[in-house]
Amino acid sequence: MSRSVKFRRPSPTGHYDHQRSDSGFSDSESRTSNADNDYDALGYEDAGIFSIRQALDSARKEAKQYRALYDESKANVESLRKEVNKYRTLYDESKADLESLRKEAESAKAHARALENELENKDNTIDTLTRTNKDLVEENKEHDEAIRLLQESLKEATDFVTQSTATVADADVTVRELTAVIQNMKSRKGSGGSSPSESSATAAESADEKKVRRSASKRRKDSAEKADREKEKEKERGRDRGPKEKERDRERRKEKERAAAQVAQEETERLRKRFNARDDEIDAKSNGTSKSLRARHDSTYVESLGPSLPRPSAQGAAPSPSRQYAQTAYAKTQTYPSYPAPSVRSGHPTVFVPGEYPSYNTAEDEDATYPHSRSTRHAR
Repeated sequence: MSRSVKFRRPSPTGHYDHQRSDSGFSDSESRTSNADNDYDALGYEDAGIFSIRQALDSARKEAKQYRALYDESKANVESLRKEVNKYRTLYDESKADLESLRKEAESAKAHARALENELENKDNTIDTLTRTNKDLVEENKEHDEAIRLLQESLKEATDFVTQSTATVADADVTVRELTAVIQNMKSRKGSGGSSPSESSATAAESADEKKVRRSASKRRKDSAEKADREKEKEKERGRDRGPKEKERDRERRKEKERAAAQVAQEETERLRKRFNARDDEIDAKSNGTSKSLRARHDSTYVESLGPSLPRPSAQGAAPSPSRQYAQTAYAKTQTYPSYPAPSVRSGHPTVFVPGEYPSYNTAEDEDATYPHSRSTRHAR
């Protein structure tokens, strides 16, 4: 038996709760009573409670908005605090940089003052050295003048010594001549007179005998000393000469060396030609025997191909084509078959390992006489 809908008076809340049905199921179908028969719309049964709830909801919304504003302001304050900390750090860094720059400026000023003091000391030293240089130049002039006077005195003394030596030499010659004349006169008195030519020859011989004769060792020593003096003069001349003159001397020396090398090469070529011609003459005189032997040796000698290979032997004379050789009794080809080398036997028997499913026992593996494949396995 289904429940019918009855019309009642409106409820105090203004809703038509009396018109609600039984939620679609009748008592005959569900065999249970309607669970919504006592349903009331919560929050709408009283106007005062509804207004209070509306005020509470609005208050909650405002509180949520204020909380969001608070969170936003808090985040802004936090970001501002971070900015302040960053600027404070930058301020501290700039302050430290300024302090370091101030210290560097002070050290630069001190270094500049030290350089100024050093420059003043250098200027004073330069002035002192300039004055000393002037004094030394004056002393050098005085020494040059003294050297010039000494050179003049030395030249005069050298001239005087030269003149004195010449005078002494003339006196020695005069004494020798007088001695020779006296001896000639004595010899004339003793021999009863002689020809003037013989007397002059005797005087010359006596004069030669009275000359001081130097030994060979003395002459060698004098020549060595003279060579040393020449070398010293060459060295002094080389020091006095400029780089251009040294370069010219070097070029002259190179030219002399090249000329000597060319002369030596020409002499070597001349001797080589001479001895080659002599060898040819000897070969011709010996009837050409040694030459033919040497030529045969040169033609049969074969150079080895390397230190590890044996030296090949010279090929003998080829046999005459007119000579007949007997046929060999053995065949030139192999009479036995060639067998392959046996393979190493494995330690286990051969095992058949089938492949994967698509390639195992498929139609391609079957005999061509069968039109269809004879599969022994079922499809999975």
